[in-house]
Amino acid sequence: MPDYDALLARESESRERIAKALYEIELQRGNGIHCPSNIKHILEGN
Repeated sequence: MPDYDALLARESESRERIAKALYEIELQRGNGIHCPSNIKHILEGN
């Protein structure tokens, strides 16, 4: 039987990382910067 609390925590963590990555993309776009490694680090949870 799956541990639903753990699954929900992982989903929440993933959504948070995606939101941070989208924010970083907007910042980079606004500043005329292109740095995919920052976004990659956010999505990987580093």
